[in-house]
Amino acid sequence: MIKFSFAHLNWENDGNEPQEIFGCYTIADSWKFLRVEMVGITTDIPTMRIEYSREYVEKLEAEIIFKILKRIVSKSVKETINQGESSQ
Repeated sequence: MIKFSFAHLNWENDGNEPQEIFGCYTIADSWKFLRVEMVGITTDIPTMRIEYSREYVEKLEAEIIFKILKRIVSKSVKETINQGESSQ
């Protein structure tokens, strides 16, 4: 439900579909990433697609974890810049 709330807030801000939300969670030194794609946000039955990564062990795969985080942040920054340019 939280992912739907974030997707709806983003949709209210930019009106784009699909909305794409990224997240991760950790337990000790294990990391798992997810990507949520929401479409039909204003319909009676919105569609949510969820993709999970495998678990990454921080002690052994810190470089991979960093690259994944960097890619997620870079994508978000590019989208923010594109939104700013299109609103001008």
